Amino acid sequence: MNYLEQLLRDDIGGRPATAADAKRLVKAGGIQIGDLDTTIMASRASRPFKKAWRDFAHGWRMFFGESASYAARIVHAKAAMYRQNANEWRRAFDQELRAHEMGALVLTPGAIFAEMKTVDAAIKQLDSDIMASKARDAFKQAWRAFAVEWQAFFKSHSRWTDRLWGASYEKTLDYRKRVGEWRVAFEREGGQPSAPGLAMPGAPGGGGTSWKTALVAVGGLLVVGAIVGHKVSATR
Repeated sequence: MNYLEQLLRDDIGGRPATAADAKRLVKAGGIQIGDLDTTIMASRASRPFKKAWRDFAHGWRMFFGESASYAARIVHAKAAMYRQNANEWRRAFDQELRAHEMGALVLTPGAIFAEMKTVDAAIKQLDSDIMASKARDAFKQAWRAFAVEWQAFFKSHSRWTDRLWGASYEKTLDYRKRVGEWRVAFEREGGQPSAPGLAMPGAPGGGGTSWKTALVAVGGLLVVGAIVGHKVSATR
């Protein structure tokens, strides 16, 4: 069940949302998102951050203009979802400003997704190699369990807002490390990977700044667009 479906199940004070409830929530959402839009666009936030925010704000405006066409409960549920997302954007914006004040660079959700796609490509290639090999069935089954786990993570972090917090980057790096471990295990099985392995960021050939080192350097903040320090590789 997704978030919208859950909201549609929830009553307001023991009753379904009415047209008046929906109208009040849409009005409150318009004020909240409008004020945040003015603040973000007049700020020192990065261009990628502003562009991603504008995409979100555009989605709200489209919904706002079409809200009269939907049933009250759907309007109320979607408005509540937009308001919750706007709260996440507010926290994201505050963290981005803090990063600038600290002289740090910010790893945006778009850059996190680029890292995810790199890991995804490596897993797909290794999956092809393993499943076509003469490795033991037990090994293949264990590998497939890992690949399915990754696919679920990738799917659950496919939207921009799914990657607003630094934990998604840390988890992606964990998968990147585990792919390397699986690659070594495959070679021990007698397999021959068809593509080079992935170096960890911060390692020789890996580029970038170590995630954990960066967290220590900036005080261990959990951030939107993870703070990664003063240097990032050109691919980040």
